[in-house]
Amino acid sequence: MTTRKGITFVEMLVTIVILSMVMIGFTLLFLRIWNANSFAIETGIASMIADRGVEDIVKQLREAKNSETALPPLEIADEYEIVFYADYDDDDITERMRYFVDSGTDELKLGITEPLGAPLDYDIVTTDGDPSDEVIETVANYVVNDSTGEPIFEYYDSTGTKLSTPVVVGQVTLVRILLYINIDIIRAPNNVRVESKATIRNLTDFSDIST
Repeated sequence: MTTRKGITFVEMLVTIVILSMVMIGFTLLFLRIWNANSFAIETGIASMIADRGVEDIVKQLREAKNSETALPPLEIADEYEIVFYADYDDDDITERMRYFVDSGTDELKLGITEPLGAPLDYDIVTTDGDPSDEVIETVANYVVNDSTGEPIFEYYDSTGTKLSTPVVVGQVTLVRILLYINIDIIRAPNNVRVESKATIRNLTDFSDIST
């Protein structure tokens, strides 16, 4: 006659402990993979949005033209702000376009001012630093140019020479736009770089610079 020996309490406890350790290990591995993938996806989305924003800036700068009040196409040319005139919404009226960095949110923003009245004029009387009729939208998030020391906008003349600040707007023929994007500056990977160049066609047919 054979007797069957059951599992003792100690054996059952050891089995539970081992299974628990295996499950914890798999859970931690899953969470690590999930976080890494989520970070990569968020970085990719932020980079794609920034790339589309830079493409829009390039297109608008290429089509920049005199304002409705006969001001030249380029009004302000700073390292972290540019103001120019272009037909933003294809309504045959030239809007005032202001790209600038909001250092409080690390966002690149666009302020659009429609000319109003008869004759048309731009209401840029400021009370808090922004034009009173300016509509602001976000172009790109996680912009870290300030922490890298790299300007977002650089300006070149018709010979391809980089202009030093303060820039004389009448000498500008080409603008380089450079964004560094990083959703978490503490974590790898390094900053994502988005760069392009735009010639203001109504000023010159100059189309390249030496780097």
